[in-house]
Amino acid sequence: KLRLRAQAETAASSILQEHACGFTHYGTKSPVYLFDGNPSDDWRLLLKLFKPDDVIWIGRTTRDSANDKHHPEWKAFCRTRFRTAAEWLKEPSAPGLFTCPSVFKAGVHSRSDENTTARRYLVVESDTLDKNQVCGVFHWLEQFCRIRAIVDTSGKSLHAWFEPPDTTTLEELKVILPAVGCDKAMFNLSQPCRLPGGSREGRIQSLLYLDLEGR
Repeated sequence: KLRLRAQAETAASSILQEHACGFTHYGTKSPVYLFDGNPSDDWRLLLKLFKPDDVIWIGRTTRDSANDKHHPEWKAFCRTRFRTAAEWLKEPSAPGLFTCPSVFKAGVHSRSDENTTARRYLVVESDTLDKNQVCGVFHWLEQFCRIRAIVDTSGKSLHAWFEPPDTTTLEELKVILPAVGCDKAMFNLSQPCRLPGGSREGRIQSLLYLDLEGR
């Protein structure tokens, strides 16, 4: 892993240069045309990437999760943040600002790795690369796994949703992606990420790219 990390750090600039594609690259090639829609409804489109009976966590904040020491009323509330995709889609508007690309056991109140049942998607994002630079990383990563969505957080970053690669490739990416500037925390099964459709400081978190083929 040390050798792989060193190789990735050396190759980082080459990856960004050779795969540079810019922010508009994905917006213009999205299989689902997004420009005519209302970005406040983008959360509904993202949930279509899941099976109707997948239990998904959606939080108003990242703290909408309880542990066994919390008050019973708080645990009861947190259980309401875990619903199937079909149940969430009954909501009239975006039910939160955050979600998780993994799915969970039914009836839980804690967003923890132990309560996940499957990694549906791998989310990749960076707090150090700008939006144009990180799109180069996404483009490079498409060699190994299929990109299904990109969420514009309405802040400085983009969150790309990929189909999980095989186990060997995933372990290598855990070394490579942080070396090129991506957030290693996103490999955690229960790590939260931004949900499109919610308002953040007056700006709507929205989809830049969406591929629903196969769902």
